[in-house]
Amino acid sequence: MKRTLILSTLAVLALASCSKEEQQVISLPDNVSTFRKINAPDGFDFKGTKTITISLLAQSGAPSQPSTLIKVLDSKENVLLKYKVNPSEGFEIPLEVPASTKELIYEGVDGSRKTINISNNRITLN
Repeated sequence: MKRTLILSTLAVLALASCSKEEQQVISLPDNVSTFRKINAPDGFDFKGTKTITISLLAQSGAPSQPSTLIKVLDSKENVLLKYKVNPSEGFEIPLEVPASTKELIYEGVDGSRKTINISNNRITLN
């Protein structure tokens, strides 16, 4: 009897806690039937990402260390690129980042960090 009373009380509480509100449905205006009618600024391309080219110039006189690790991070300290590089040879690699990315952090071979502003689609690390 006690068990039945507890179960029925829990069932009543569970049913009473359900949300009775209807979800709002967002509808598009009837006058927009294609993407061509959307007003977007010139040069807007609907892409969520952009590709930048990251290059490290060959450092003359640098010892050959093929296992030297460099990192490229975003502003939230997420590692976007880890790359083993030989500083005497350099490298060039494409990297896809969110279109809203304005700066990256470069962690060099010695562990030092440098903030790099993205002004175009090419970054040269030194």
